[in-house]
Amino acid sequence: MSRRVELFISMRDRFALATDIYFPTTPAPHPTILIRTPYGRREPYCDMIKQGEFWSSLGYVCVVQDCRGKWDSQGIWEPFLHEREDGHDTLDWIVKQPWSNGDIGMTGESYYGLTQWAAASTHHPALKCIAPGHTASSAVDHWLWREGILQLSTFVTWGLQVEGRFFNSFEAPAWGEIPIEQLDELLLSRSCHYFKEWLTQERQSSYWKARSFEHYLETLTLQVFIWGGWRDIFIRGTMSDHRTLSETGKGKVYLSISPDDHEHTWLNSEEQSIKIDWPYEAVAQFFDIHLKGSSTSSIPSVRYFVLGSNRWEKASEWPLRDSYKKRLYLNGESLTEAPQSTSCSFPLSDASSYLKNLWRLKESATISLGELTSYGYLFVSSPLSSPIEIRGAVSLVLETDVDRLPLSLSLWRVTESKECLLILENSGIFEVVVGQTDISLGDIAFTLREGERLALQISKPAFPHFVVRDDPDQQVGLITYSQSYLSFDCISSEKAQTTEDITAAE
Repeated sequence: MSRRVELFISMRDRFALATDIYFPTTPAPHPTILIRTPYGRREPYCDMIKQGEFWSSLGYVCVVQDCRGKWDSQGIWEPFLHEREDGHDTLDWIVKQPWSNGDIGMTGESYYGLTQWAAASTHHPALKCIAPGHTASSAVDHWLWREGILQLSTFVTWGLQVEGRFFNSFEAPAWGEIPIEQLDELLLSRSCHYFKEWLTQERQSSYWKARSFEHYLETLTLQVFIWGGWRDIFIRGTMSDHRTLSETGKGKVYLSISPDDHEHTWLNSEEQSIKIDWPYEAVAQFFDIHLKGSSTSSIPSVRYFVLGSNRWEKASEWPLRDSYKKRLYLNGESLTEAPQSTSCSFPLSDASSYLKNLWRLKESATISLGELTSYGYLFVSSPLSSPIEIRGAVSLVLETDVDRLPLSLSLWRVTESKECLLILENSGIFEVVVGQTDISLGDIAFTLREGERLALQISKPAFPHFVVRDDPDQQVGLITYSQSYLSFDCISSEKAQTTEDITAAE
């Protein structure tokens, strides 16, 4: 049984942060696992006690700390702002302790995944490796905005939840009934200063640069294990961080993607939901390699779950080197192998989106084809004569006479019984260059089976998850398109059949 000690660690400005330390039973010194969280070091929501005991049982000292201004820590809670300095100062304190061997790793997900990117950006020499999960290094383009559009549910559902400590008991506001600027008074019965600032600060301002960490990625030299979920709200940031580090980083980077949403509910191709824990084993192997020098542990560079065939696969890189591009053209209300001969139009102002909660995608990830046709504009392929193995990027290349597009896009698998399962979604305000734009839907590993169909829904950005401010330049009426198509990276069915499975039952 591990021993837990509570203490307060002083930062450079003398504010003290509440910290729990879990010690292993073996003699010191030890490597350390640091977790910095705003969700409470002893609260049941993220079960930090369980994590502290887990890491100490493996021979690590585990340090769990409340972020500045949260729970028992001193100071004012200011999301994103103090995590670099507080992370660095905590690392500094750890290496001076007699039980520390000077080697530190960090792990955690969501916001306490972002605190790792913040600490890593300081290049502290004791921080040897990090394992951020279900998160993104940018507080701007993946947390609070997406593709230039305000993520209202992040601003409110997360921003005010964490301020008011609501967590899962949070009651959503009556969206649209009062101005956004007043939602903090409604939900907190007081004003929230940073919420007001978020609504007024320009995305490219110095305000946001001080609260984002993606511009440090190219300079990192430490080892990184990135993990996330195909259904997670941060999956684009997760994949973007992996891509940047793979191309420019100086250390080894690993990637593991499961089929879950942000609340760790797996959604497989049979529309079944399975509750899981975060990947203890793979992260522990990563730390054993880079903090203990283990020569017996090994993990693949890339490990991912294939939706549609429900199996794990591994690869040496992502995107896959031997993938090829496949196209399906928008043709009337269909997706076809050949382009259309004439232009088609539809009024986007009349199109509503089905997606309502992207934090818990299980709530809107399945729907009947009949119901889906009542939302937005739907383009459906013919039944497939052979399987399609999607592995990599999916995008919509849209040729249109509109130069600015606020859009919500979703891609669906349609079974032979006309049930639909969400594959990918993206929303944003997209600039069209010379009448055509390549709009990313993101990355995915998905098997479409023989006899199934593919459906693309185009609508207005999904309210209340996204909100387009009143701006005449962002109003879109009629969209006229021609020679437009879906593009996706695929591998051959033969390649998919010979790919080494990690396990089909994990």
